[in-house]
Amino acid sequence: MIVEIKDKPEVISGAIDHSKGILVIVLTMEKEDSAAFIDLDVSSTELKLKSDNYELNYTFDQNVDEEAGIKAKFNKKKHILTLTLTLK
Repeated sequence: MIVEIKDKPEVISGAIDHSKGILVIVLTMEKEDSAAFIDLDVSSTELKLKSDNYELNYTFDQNVDEEAGIKAKFNKKKHILTLTLTLK
């Protein structure tokens, strides 16, 4: 049996901006060159991230609006993924 262990991306920050009603999560993903092969699954209480190199389950401190979706921006130069979610 072969078990593949994936790295967890480094969470640089996870901050709530109450004035804008958003949660911003910033991750370092050194082994990724783009966001094309990063899968994101969002529920009101957690984020699941999967790629060939990484896997992360991130539980939110406050519920988010999964119906509003997620805004994802990947900085290819710095290998940083910034995720913005709307709070409930």
